Amino acid sequence: MIDTKKAGNKLSAETGTHVDIEVGKDKIRLKCLLVGIEPGKYLILGSLNKIHINGLENALVKNASVIARYIHSGHIYGFETEVLNYISKPVWLAFFKYPENIEEHNFRKFERVDCHLPAKISIGYTFLNGSIIDLSKGGCLYTLKADKVISMKMLNEMSSVNLKLHLPGMEEELILKGSAKSINKKDDIIRIGIQFDNFETETKDMLYSFIETALN
Repeated sequence: MIDTKKAGNKLSAETGTHVDIEVGKDKIRLKCLLVGIEPGKYLILGSLNKIHINGLENALVKNASVIARYIHSGHIYGFETEVLNYISKPVWLAFFKYPENIEEHNFRKFERVDCHLPAKISIGYTFLNGSIIDLSKGGCLYTLKADKVISMKMLNEMSSVNLKLHLPGMEEELILKGSAKSINKKDDIIRIGIQFDNFETETKDMLYSFIETALN
């Protein structure tokens, strides 16, 4: 069951959050990145799409209605806003009115465990060190320190990920496969929300056993 409630007008998203929008009467869809916020005044979004979308420029007129959605900490947030302006050079950026009301939808299927588990993540052909700080049967929140080798562009283009870790009390290394659902950067820390793909039976049994023990 999905719980829906009003979340006021405080935007919980941080810069770097992926935001999906629908613009105008034709509901033209665009995948965006939150690049700036002035609370109570405006939001600035950059595009993750190729911006040559039929009808987009005509839809992005001042005061055009927009529906936006984003994921943060296991919840979907949605709000209505209006176009203020946009620019296409030197990069595509769109300005939107700061939302008056934000709705929150809790869609977590699994209980989560707060933890600190050292783990390696694959980015391209490289494995980097970081930590899982939030773990459930369906996914996890992974953090790592920003590095000169890692660019946000590289992270935003990343779809599938592999995690390597040892669970406490277990000698065998686990490899967890999944997909990146949210990527945020604050100061020098990168946070990646990961949804797990199907597990091999042995991996699933070990992961589920650890989580159930931690929850009890």
